[in-house]
Amino acid sequence: MALFPCSVHGSRFRGPASHFYVFVSRDDSTTRSHVRLCMQDAAGMAELLDEQFAEVSSDETVPYPEIDSCLGCHMPIEDRHGVVIVTGYVKGADKKQWMAVLHSHCGLPSWLASVHERGLQAA
Repeated sequence: MALFPCSVHGSRFRGPASHFYVFVSRDDSTTRSHVRLCMQDAAGMAELLDEQFAEVSSDETVPYPEIDSCLGCHMPIEDRHGVVIVTGYVKGADKKQWMAVLHSHCGLPSWLASVHERGLQAA
Protein backbone atom coordinates (compact mmCIF):
# COMPACT_ATOMS: atom_id res chain seq x y z
CA MET A 1 0.00 0.00 0.00
CA ALA A 2 1.39 3.41 -0.96
CA LEU A 3 2.31 5.68 1.91
CA PHE A 4 0.96 8.77 0.12
CA PRO A 5 -2.39 8.93 -1.73
CA CYS A 6 -2.83 9.35 -5.46
CA SER A 7 -3.18 13.04 -6.32
CA VAL A 8 -6.05 12.29 -8.72
CA HIS A 9 -8.41 10.16 -6.64
CA GLY A 10 -7.03 10.96 -3.18
CA SER A 11 -6.80 7.37 -1.93
CA ARG A 12 -3.85 5.18 -1.10
CA PHE A 13 -3.16 2.48 -3.69
CA ARG A 14 -1.30 -0.76 -4.22
CA GLY A 15 1.74 -0.91 -6.48
CA PRO A 16 4.39 1.59 -7.51
CA ALA A 17 3.83 5.32 -7.72
CA SER A 18 4.67 7.52 -10.67
CA HIS A 19 5.79 11.08 -10.08
CA PHE A 20 5.10 14.27 -11.99
CA TYR A 21 6.58 17.69 -11.24
CA VAL A 22 4.50 20.65 -12.41
CA PHE A 23 6.20 24.04 -12.83
CA VAL A 24 4.03 27.09 -13.58
CA SER A 25 5.66 30.48 -14.15
CA ARG A 26 3.59 33.55 -14.88
CA ASP A 27 4.59 37.20 -14.62
CA ASP A 28 6.45 37.42 -11.29
CA SER A 29 5.10 34.25 -9.68
CA THR A 30 6.28 30.68 -9.85
CA THR A 31 4.73 27.56 -8.36
CA ARG A 32 6.04 24.01 -8.29
CA SER A 33 4.24 20.89 -7.22
CA HIS A 34 5.07 17.22 -6.81
CA VAL A 35 2.24 14.96 -7.90
CA ARG A 36 2.14 11.27 -6.94
CA LEU A 37 -0.07 9.06 -9.09
CA CYS A 38 -1.10 5.41 -9.20
CA MET A 39 -0.16 3.61 -12.41
CA GLN A 40 -3.64 3.96 -13.95
CA ASP A 41 -3.86 7.71 -13.35
CA ALA A 42 -0.22 8.20 -14.42
CA ALA A 43 -1.02 6.62 -17.79
CA GLY A 44 -4.04 8.93 -18.16
CA MET A 45 -2.00 11.98 -17.19
CA ALA A 46 0.76 11.12 -19.68
CA GLU A 47 -1.86 10.66 -22.40
CA LEU A 48 -3.42 14.08 -21.70
CA LEU A 49 0.02 15.70 -21.65
CA ASP A 50 0.91 14.08 -24.99
CA GLU A 51 -2.32 15.45 -26.50
CA GLN A 52 -2.25 19.01 -25.14
CA PHE A 53 1.44 19.85 -24.55
CA ALA A 54 4.54 19.88 -26.72
CA GLU A 55 7.15 17.32 -25.74
CA VAL A 56 10.53 18.75 -24.79
CA SER A 57 13.59 16.74 -25.78
CA SER A 58 15.99 15.73 -23.02
CA ASP A 59 18.81 16.39 -25.51
CA GLU A 60 20.09 19.84 -24.53
CA THR A 61 21.19 20.56 -28.11
CA VAL A 62 17.57 20.41 -29.34
CA PRO A 63 15.79 23.77 -28.93
CA TYR A 64 12.44 24.07 -27.17
CA PRO A 65 9.47 23.59 -29.50
CA GLU A 66 7.75 26.61 -31.02
CA ILE A 67 4.38 26.94 -29.30
CA ASP A 68 1.96 29.46 -30.73
CA SER A 69 -1.30 28.89 -28.82
CA CYS A 70 -2.36 29.25 -25.20
CA LEU A 71 -3.00 26.07 -23.20
CA GLY A 72 -5.92 27.73 -21.42
CA CYS A 73 -7.90 29.43 -24.21
CA HIS A 74 -6.22 27.99 -27.35
CA MET A 75 -5.89 31.50 -28.82
CA PRO A 76 -2.61 32.63 -30.43
CA ILE A 77 0.20 33.70 -28.13
CA GLU A 78 1.85 36.91 -29.23
CA ASP A 79 2.33 38.92 -26.06
CA ARG A 80 3.94 38.24 -22.70
CA HIS A 81 2.98 34.82 -21.46
CA GLY A 82 3.51 32.21 -18.80
CA VAL A 83 4.97 28.77 -19.17
CA VAL A 84 3.97 25.36 -17.82
CA ILE A 85 6.54 22.57 -17.75
CA VAL A 86 5.68 19.09 -16.55
CA THR A 87 8.33 16.48 -15.91
CA GLY A 88 7.06 12.91 -15.62
CA TYR A 89 8.64 9.83 -14.15
CA VAL A 90 6.20 7.07 -15.01
CA LYS A 91 7.26 3.82 -13.41
CA GLY A 92 8.90 1.60 -16.03
CA ALA A 93 9.43 4.40 -18.58
CA ASP A 94 12.08 7.02 -19.24
CA LYS A 95 11.79 10.56 -17.91
CA LYS A 96 9.63 12.72 -20.15
CA GLN A 97 9.05 16.49 -20.25
CA TRP A 98 6.23 18.53 -21.73
CA MET A 99 5.80 22.28 -22.17
CA ALA A 100 2.92 24.67 -22.85
CA VAL A 101 2.42 28.43 -22.70
CA LEU A 102 -0.34 30.55 -21.17
CA HIS A 103 -1.64 34.09 -21.48
CA SER A 104 -1.17 35.95 -18.21
CA HIS A 105 -4.95 35.88 -17.55
CA CYS A 106 -5.65 32.23 -18.52
CA GLY A 107 -5.77 29.34 -16.11
CA LEU A 108 -4.62 25.76 -16.31
CA PRO A 109 -7.02 23.15 -17.70
CA SER A 110 -9.15 21.73 -14.88
CA TRP A 111 -7.57 18.25 -15.03
CA LEU A 112 -4.10 19.76 -14.45
CA ALA A 113 -5.18 22.52 -12.05
CA SER A 114 -6.69 20.04 -9.60
CA VAL A 115 -3.66 17.75 -9.38
CA HIS A 116 -1.29 20.74 -9.29
CA GLU A 117 -3.25 22.15 -6.35
CA ARG A 118 -3.13 18.80 -4.52
CA GLY A 119 0.60 18.60 -5.21
CA LEU A 120 1.08 22.06 -3.70
CA GLN A 121 -0.87 21.07 -0.57
CA ALA A 122 1.08 17.84 -0.14
CA ALA A 123 4.48 19.52 -0.39
